[in-house]
This record gives sequence, C-alpha cells and structure tokens, in this order.
Amino acid sequence: MARTFETAPEVLKELEQDENILWKGAPEAFPLINADTKKSLMTRWIGCVVAAIVLIIGYIILAGKADTNPWLIFVVLAVVLYLAASPLLDRKNVYKGCKYYVSDRRVLLHYADKEIYSLPLNGLKHNILAAEKGCVHVELGSCAGMKAAKRRAAAFVPKKNDNGDVIGMVIYNVEESAELNKLFS
Repeated sequence: MARTFETAPEVLKELEQDENILWKGAPEAFPLINADTKKSLMTRWIGCVVAAIVLIIGYIILAGKADTNPWLIFVVLAVVLYLAASPLLDRKNVYKGCKYYVSDRRVLLHYADKEIYSLPLNGLKHNILAAEKGCVHVELGSCAGMKAAKRRAAAFVPKKNDNGDVIGMVIYNVEESAELNKLFS
C-alpha cells in the first residue's frame, strides 16, 4: 500500500490559479544496495577503505619526519568517513524527505518540507522504469535516460541549468499506479 500524507500548505500556495493536483506520492521503502547501486557503492566503499589506509600510513611516515598536527588526520579521515556514509544519507533523504506531486501543469518535488522544485509537464520527456517490487521510478526532463547509479541522488537534488531553472528530476520508487501511468503515457 502506498504511503499517504496530507498535501502541505506550502505546496498548495505554490499552485497557480486553477491548477489541480492529479497525483501525489512518496518513495516506498527500498534497500541501500540493489542491482542499480551495488557496483558504485562497492567501488566507493573500497576506495574509502584504501584512502583511509593510505592516509594513516602516510601520516605515520610523516609524523616521524616532520612536525605534523594530529588533528589533520582526524579531519581527513572524517571526510573519508563522510564520503563512505553519504549513500546512507542519500537513502534517508529520499525516503524521508521527498514528496512528489503531479498537477495538470507541472511536476513538483517537495523536499524536506522546505524546498519546492517544479518542472512544466507540457512536452516533458520521461521514462517510467521498474523499481522495487510494485514500484516505479519516473525519470523526467534531462534526467530521462540517466545512469541508474545516479538516479537516487537526482530524486532529491533536481538537475538545473546555468540559470538555476530545474530541467530534470526523478520520482523515485513510488508505488506503480494507473493514475501515474496515465499521466505519463
């Protein structure tokens, strides 16, 4: 069963006169590692482990030869740890932070109850792709046809052009429905 939620007042204020919401949805639960993300996550984590080992060995070698600040290794290792943990944060950002709306004129992303991004619906390029069981991803605009490993981040950070206008976004792992399929058919 699809996650349900009340339409946020901020979203209602964002709607133009006579604009109506035709569909709304939120990401369903999804695993951190799946076929789309496994290769990039494993590469990232192995790279982080190698980087941490190299940094620690480099620090030990430098500590014996020069006056080095011990906080430097902690800061650098914190950055490596952040890079390793960012897929966990991305998953949380998508699952807890994203709410998607499709009106008769636009697709809207309400992120973290703070930001609202929109993309005009008229003539919008799109791909509907199978996701987790009973769910789909919808790639929109410039995100249509993107690499699967980048899809999750595009679900909460839409693509923008040089002027800051949204040109692509992804509706991520929402329950497949006849209404959604009809809107993008």
